Amino acid sequence: MNPRYDIIVHAARDSIICANSHGKITFVNPAAEELFGYPSSELLSHDLAMLMPERYRSAHHTGLKRFMKTGKPKLIGKTIELSGLNSQGVEFPLELSLSINPEQDEKNIGAIGFIRDITDRRKLLDKLEERATTDPLTGLCNRHLFDKTMSTEWTRSRRYKSTLSLLMTDLDHFKEYNDLYGHQAGDVALKEIADILVRTIRSTDIAARYGGEEISIILPETETSEAIALAQRIVDAVAESNIVHADNPESKILTVSVGVASASPDDKDAARLIKNADDALYAAKNAGRNRLWVHA
Repeated sequence: MNPRYDIIVHAARDSIICANSHGKITFVNPAAEELFGYPSSELLSHDLAMLMPERYRSAHHTGLKRFMKTGKPKLIGKTIELSGLNSQGVEFPLELSLSINPEQDEKNIGAIGFIRDITDRRKLLDKLEERATTDPLTGLCNRHLFDKTMSTEWTRSRRYKSTLSLLMTDLDHFKEYNDLYGHQAGDVALKEIADILVRTIRSTDIAARYGGEEISIILPETETSEAIALAQRIVDAVAESNIVHADNPESKILTVSVGVASASPDDKDAARLIKNADDALYAAKNAGRNRLWVHA
């Protein structure tokens, strides 16, 4: 290696790894040793696949065979994100840029990988994504994610002719609860109800804060009978929590009403399903609250 380049490569903060056309490691800089947790003596002449999770290795070896046969590398000149595997067997996210190794001859073309650990970047993006899609009070999905998920599930149900149901849940006499106990106590109660719902629904269901004290629950591939059973479990679970509500004239505890609706072949879009569930919710309230109502 040119002495000038040697100084730059060894001082670089990004990891640099060279490999030949057979996928054997021919060079690593100190940053790469630190990132992957191996000394260069344990990397040189070894298969590059040792630095990647098992699920990538088949595609890696297929790519090498194609490269050796055609001489046309697929990823040269591109920057991709994938996972690396360190000496402790721990995966981490990385950014990889590949280029042809200019010091290889025409018969032994190699590649140089410039690797950057993007763990901190990924954590930041995940946090931003969570903030953008999660209701900060309840920890449920927010309205934006509900709308997006509802659209996705609706499209899937139409495409595969599968069932789709929706529950609309609302806390009974919640304005009176806030007036009596204060909005801070109301926030605590709403969070507790949300936790009860999460414990009651299935892992495939999606609960979202639809607005105010109204919580919607998307039930993919769920028949009306199953939705009714789940709605009843929610009504019962909230009542059994015995959260005192002195201004609830019906029961003196905090309760919920639930509207149940299922998509029908005649529904043109998800808006109809949402309206039907909402109509059923208000029918439940008009019928005395602390109950479910099914849209006919």
